[in-house]
Amino acid sequence: MNQHTTPLLLSADDKAEVLRRIPLTDSEVGVRYDEAFVEDLLFKQPSALPIREIDSTYSHPVPICTQLSTRVGSLDVLYVTPEGRLVIVEAKLWRNPEARRKVVAQIIDYAAELARWAYTDLEREVAKRRGVTSDTLFSLVRAKHPNIAEAEFVDNVSKSLRQGRFLLLICGDGIREELTSIAEFLDRCTTLDLTFGLVELAIYGTSDRRQLVLPRVLAKTVTIRRQVLRIESNNYSVIEEDDAEEPEQSLSAEQVVYVQFWKDLERAMALDDASQPPITVAKAANTSLRMPSPSAWVTLDFLKNPRLMRVFLAFNRGEPGDSFYNRLTTERDQIEAELPSGTTWESKDGRHRVAISSQYSDLSDDNERQRAIRWFSLTANQFVNVFRPRLARYLAEL
Repeated sequence: MNQHTTPLLLSADDKAEVLRRIPLTDSEVGVRYDEAFVEDLLFKQPSALPIREIDSTYSHPVPICTQLSTRVGSLDVLYVTPEGRLVIVEAKLWRNPEARRKVVAQIIDYAAELARWAYTDLEREVAKRRGVTSDTLFSLVRAKHPNIAEAEFVDNVSKSLRQGRFLLLICGDGIREELTSIAEFLDRCTTLDLTFGLVELAIYGTSDRRQLVLPRVLAKTVTIRRQVLRIESNNYSVIEEDDAEEPEQSLSAEQVVYVQFWKDLERAMALDDASQPPITVAKAANTSLRMPSPSAWVTLDFLKNPRLMRVFLAFNRGEPGDSFYNRLTTERDQIEAELPSGTTWESKDGRHRVAISSQYSDLSDDNERQRAIRWFSLTANQFVNVFRPRLARYLAEL
C-alpha cells in the first residue's frame, strides 16, 4: 500500500501547490528518471538515505565511489562511516517479481565478495575506480571528519570486511517486496553479519521544474548474525555463533576456555591460501572459516559426548548448496586423496557435509591443548586448500 500522501508546497503568500508524483521511468518532465539517476542522487546526497531509521550505527556515511568493480559485478554505491562500517547501496527499479528476487540475491553476492577482501584490496579497487593512487578511503573520510585516527579507522574497516559486517540498502521506486520474501534470500547468507533495508524514493515535481525527494523505509531486518550448522546424535540444527567481542570477565569458566583456545588457534593457524579469512574467535565450542560462497562454510568444533573435535564443510539447504555438494561428489575420489583418511560424506534432510574427526580428552591439559591446536591447524588448512578453489570455480560457473 502506498503510504505517501500528496504533498503540498506552500509559498510565502500562502498559496498552495499540489505536487505531482513523478515515476522514476517518466520522461515527460524532460529527465529520464532511471537507476543511474537514483545512483547519482544518492552518491551526491547521502543524507537522503534514512539510515538512522534502519541502523544508527551506520550513521554519517561518506560516499566513496560508484560502480565499484568486484568479481561478481559492479556495486552501485559504496559508503564508509567514520567508524569504519561499510554501506552498500543498489539503485533499482523493481518492475516484476523475478527482478526483485535477483536484486536481493545480487546485493548479497556483493557483500559476500567484499567479505573476502582485505583493506588493501578495497583500497586498491576504490583507487582504480576514482583514478587516484593512495590514501583513498582514509583521506575521503578525514575530509568530512578530521578528528578520526588513521590506525583505528584502518583497523575498523578491516574488521568490518573480515566479519562481513555491512548495511545493505536497495533504493528506488516501485519497490513492493514483502519482508518475508526477502528473508528467503537472507537465509542463504549465514556467514555474514548483515543489516538490510528497502528504501523507496518518491519524487514530486513542482511548477518551476524543481523536484521534491521523499525517502521512506519500506522494510528492514534485524542483523543477520553468523550461524553454524551443528550435527549431534544424527540431529541437525542451525545455532547462532556467539559474539567473541563480549568482555571475558562476563563469561562462564567453560566459555573462557573456548575463547582462549580459539585465540591460540587463530595465532597458530598458518593457512596456505592467503585469500582465506581467519577463524572467528568465539566463546562457544565452535567457530568457522568462510568459503567463497555464503552458502558454504567450514566449521571447527568440539563435541562433548563422544569427545570429538571435528572439521567439516557444510552447506545451506537448497540451492546453490545442493549444486555445490553434487559437484564435489563428482570429484570425490580426487578430494579424498587430498584429505586425511577417515573423511566422511553425509546428506540428510537436504543438508550436506564432508567431515573428519579426532578424539580429544581434556583441554585444560596443556599437552592436549597443543595437540588439538596442531590437529585443527593442519586439518583446517587441508580443507581450505581442497574446497576453497573448487567452490570458487563452481560459484563462477553458476
